[in-house]
Formats: sequence, structure tokens, C-alpha cells
Amino acid sequence: SELKAGQEIALLKKVILDEASTEAREQAAKAIEDMGTNALQFILGADYSLKVELKRQVKGDVANIYVVQIDENGETIETEPSEEDGGGIADIVSMAMQFAILELANGDNKSPFFLDEPTKFVSKGYSERVAQFISSMSKSFDRQIVLVTHDEYLSNSGDIAYHVQRNGLGQSVVTKIGE
Repeated sequence: SELKAGQEIALLKKVILDEASTEAREQAAKAIEDMGTNALQFILGADYSLKVELKRQVKGDVANIYVVQIDENGETIETEPSEEDGGGIADIVSMAMQFAILELANGDNKSPFFLDEPTKFVSKGYSERVAQFISSMSKSFDRQIVLVTHDEYLSNSGDIAYHVQRNGLGQSVVTKIGE
């Protein structure tokens, strides 16, 4: 009888933990979906959104991520970000997911966020919108962003910018931009 009561308590704890972990996964997926949708719409326009589909599998849960676009005929097209052609959609989604995950995992940690060529494949026409998005993330999350880029627009959009170049001796020479 004592053993049976212990088993029932253990089973109840397992059910509670399973439900809590399912809820946490769904909330994280929603946060990533929202951040990705906001980034895509801010940078590319209202016809884009991000969809996170959670699946339970025997070997562990899986999250499938899709970019949803409404085409000129009003048709909905779902594509994996890595399969998108042009525009740098995978870069935008990746950057948005990094912001979302960082905030979900470390909301109280205000260490700098480092981005290395975050717009490497984003079409140049979107540089201004990407810079505005990054700036808004910095302000929204009260987090300093250190950005390494070859994109001239992005390099001029920060509060402080430096140009790093190698001299003839193979040494890095750092010059503050705007001086």
C-alpha cells in the first residue's frame, strides 16, 4: 500500500513535469515564431511570417521552422528558411531566433550580443531595415550589440564604428570612423 502510494505520487509528478515541459516548449516556440515574424515583416514586408511546428518523436522533440509567404495571387507558400532563394531570409530568421533564444535563456543577463556578418546574404536594398531592426532589438532588450560587417550601411548605423584593416606588415590597424 505504501509502495503503491509512492508509485502514484511518482506518476503524478511525471505527468506534471511532462505538462510543464510541453507548455515551456510551446511558449518558447511562440516566442521564436513571434520574433521571427516581427523581423521578417519589419525587414521584408507584411507578406512574411515564421511558423514553428513542434513534433513529439520517440528520440526527442523536433521543431520544424518554416517561412510563410503570401504570394501575389494570395496563395500561402511554406518554405524552410535554408531553402529560400535570395533576400537573405535564412540570415534574417537566424538573427531573429538568436535574439529570441538569448532573451528566453538569459533575460537578466545583459552581456553584449555579438553579430558577425549577420546580413551576409541579405539583399543590399534591405540594409537600412536590418540596421533599424538590430537597433530596435538593442533598445528593446537593453543590450549592447557588437557588430562585425562589410556592409557599409550597417557599419555607419551604430553609435560608434571602427574600421579594421591590415597594413603591409600584416598588422591590424584600427581607425575610428567619423574622426
